[in-house]
Amino acid sequence: MQLKAFFRYLILPAAASLLTYSCISVDKTIGDINVSNDYIMQVGTATFHLPLKTQMPDSLQALNASYGYFGAIRTKEFGLANFTCATNFAPSSSGLNFGTGAYVKKFYITMILSGNTIADKSQEGITQNIHVYRMNKYVDTTDKYNNMIKSSDYIHNQINIGSTVYTGADSLTIYLNNSFGEDILKATKLQLDSTTHFVKGYKGLYFTCDPPAAGADGGRLNKWAVTSTYMYMQINFQPTWKSGLARKDTTVTFALGVDYAQNESTYESKTLASDIPQEYIDIEGVGGIKPYIDPLVLKDTLDNWAGKMGYDNKRILISDAEYVLPYELPADESRVTSYYQQYLYPCHRVADTTDYYYYPLSDVYSTSNSVGAINRSKYYYAGQMASTVQKIMKADRSEVAAEPKYKMWIMPIVASSSSSYYSSSSSTTYTFDATTYSMGRINGPANKNYPYIKIVYAILKDK
Repeated sequence: MQLKAFFRYLILPAAASLLTYSCISVDKTIGDINVSNDYIMQVGTATFHLPLKTQMPDSLQALNASYGYFGAIRTKEFGLANFTCATNFAPSSSGLNFGTGAYVKKFYITMILSGNTIADKSQEGITQNIHVYRMNKYVDTTDKYNNMIKSSDYIHNQINIGSTVYTGADSLTIYLNNSFGEDILKATKLQLDSTTHFVKGYKGLYFTCDPPAAGADGGRLNKWAVTSTYMYMQINFQPTWKSGLARKDTTVTFALGVDYAQNESTYESKTLASDIPQEYIDIEGVGGIKPYIDPLVLKDTLDNWAGKMGYDNKRILISDAEYVLPYELPADESRVTSYYQQYLYPCHRVADTTDYYYYPLSDVYSTSNSVGAINRSKYYYAGQMASTVQKIMKADRSEVAAEPKYKMWIMPIVASSSSSYYSSSSSTTYTFDATTYSMGRINGPANKNYPYIKIVYAILKDK
């Protein structure tokens, strides 16, 4: 996923108004084996406003070997979110022989749908017009994070016959123009024997969906199973592998999702991006608007607090840093379960050669971390990020400004577990949720019940 970074932020009120702190009694025997004899410790807590603004993690592209997405949803909160998908296709078997005089009788896609997202229950069963286009390029695995689909990348004459209307059922049949199939009948022997050569010769397919009517809210995001979706081309041909054979009907099968599906999305919610502290912050799933923690504001807040307290930043040890994101119960309480994010955790951009990926902070794997889980009884999200706050505290301001790893978007995350083949152990991996279109809201910095971060710290001093 390639995402653009944004660095500016409106400084919040002075640090003195952003924090409370308290000191607690010290038991010097606790953990004394881990502390040098040259130090004595002062322990305390401090609570700060969490400096949030709203920012877009835009230009997001999600590649998926299992699922493709197409659809459009418009809401009052976020405006229009539009989802499209590009994928390669190739014959399911090699060594095809179309004989002579082959012609296409019927060509269609049978798409297996595995789920959808709607803006509200009134949108169940709505009709959507689906379009399929041939592309001028194939979906290139070696260029996977630098090939956002442009208008020039596909032929704007759809290849599906008439209007393909989808109502949210478990499957969808899309009938294609026979002329598309006639072109495939011209494939060379090399192309029919090699998936790579076929894909490069016949490019990819591009799936889109009409948005809701202008001014109307609603819509649906559709999720289709790549590995269960095929194209079927019924042809009649003259066999050539033996003389005297009659013409024959057969069906040629093509697999979609060769390599993966390239899912892309665009959002009108980018107009909600703001440096000004808000009373409420709406959070849109996938690549939509997100809360953003500006590390320089957090750094300045921590430095100002340390200075006021007379602490040396280099001698502050942070053992815990819990962020809390309060939210208010909406009028329709069921939306919290149906549409709100279930986990919200700070994610940052990690560079890999020329590409950027979003990952949760490494703190997500710390012991007893609630990983930003929603607390439905107390109406907040909470998680820990102690090591990241520690690094920001000790780093020079210039380093914090220059390092992308310190720029944090609060994003929905998902957990996946895997077991070892050789033992009974298992492991959990947390990733940015790039496939679920969620719609949530938390309190902003201007709210009386504002987001905050609470640290537990120790000051190391010379004896």
